[in-house]
Amino acid sequence: MRWARSPKKFKIWKSSPRKISSATNQWAGVQETVQGNSDKTVAVTKEIADRMAEEIRLFSEFMKR
Repeated sequence: MRWARSPKKFKIWKSSPRKISSATNQWAGVQETVQGNSDKTVAVTKEIADRMAEEIRLFSEFMKR
């Protein structure tokens, strides 16, 4: 039996599911943070674009006078 001759490998193998679970949870946290920042960026970008459109509209009206 190979595992009996290699207790270090068995220890590493035995702890793998815990490490994978921890890494998965950390990755989920990263994804939530990135998604939240992305949503904020999209909202701010839309707000800027809306303000720019309004400025263009007002300037165009001014130029027609």
